[in-house]
Amino acid sequence: MSNLLDFTFLKNKNLFHKIVVFVLLFFFLSIIMPTAIVLILSAISGVGLEDFYNVESESFNINLVKISQVFTQVLVFALGGIIFVRLITKNAGNYLKINHKPKFSLLIISALAIILAIPFTSNIVEWNMSLTFPESLSELENALLASSESSNRIMEEIVFADNFGTLTLNLLIIALIPAICEELLFRGALQSTLQKHIKSVHLSVFIAAFIFSAAHFDFFAFVPRVILGMILGYIFAYSKSLWASIAAHFTNNAISVFVAYFYFSGQTDIKYEDFGSTGNIFVNIILFALSLVTIWLIYKYFGHKKEAYEEA
Repeated sequence: MSNLLDFTFLKNKNLFHKIVVFVLLFFFLSIIMPTAIVLILSAISGVGLEDFYNVESESFNINLVKISQVFTQVLVFALGGIIFVRLITKNAGNYLKINHKPKFSLLIISALAIILAIPFTSNIVEWNMSLTFPESLSELENALLASSESSNRIMEEIVFADNFGTLTLNLLIIALIPAICEELLFRGALQSTLQKHIKSVHLSVFIAAFIFSAAHFDFFAFVPRVILGMILGYIFAYSKSLWASIAAHFTNNAISVFVAYFYFSGQTDIKYEDFGSTGNIFVNIILFALSLVTIWLIYKYFGHKKEAYEEA
């Protein structure tokens, strides 16, 4: 009976087979689940499919979009990560590195690493958005721009908050749930697999970060998201704790949520997408260097299981 419940057919497969399964599983879930979610929500609410993501439509309902985002995170990223790991091992918790309670100091220093990197990545965002395609690829460029602008317009609606209740809800929907679900898939499942087959931690971190960014389907934020993914990857690799990278990912998302709240409630003139840069590239580089130092401190002081974890 136990053999019938053993789904770990990927356990002894090579890295190529595992990556193929990972990619196929992700694309299957990312196509099937969001489509099913939108169809169900559309049928329940009466909002037409053509109006579901159309912010200009009178039928547009941001609450439906938020609900769809939550289910997409859980059923694509979290479920995908859990299924993939379960195909490799029965001990998913140990593989994902979530079995132990991390020290609070590790979570704080992980969050600090992200905060220090934000000014530099903001400069990279500006550079990435300024990239232009050859004239022969102008149609592709226009299509990518239109897709990016549409996504940004929807995100503006999602992050809108001018009261504490909406702020709290956004912290859950935009910051916490994506941090947990995306880290489960890209660091816990994917990067753990890469590290078990590739000797170089740097290459493992880069590949996972590259796929992490590509999976967001946003060319004009691709490079800064790779950098973000690498920071999260090094935190995960050196701390040996998924909770550390979740804390850092949550911090990155939560900052945008708070800035949006302060902006929409009239407490600041800074929009969430403009937050971060100091306006001085040299200062930004210094802060990014301090972020790298922070990651090195994680490696030095939390790089061993006995130091990184408290017993749960």
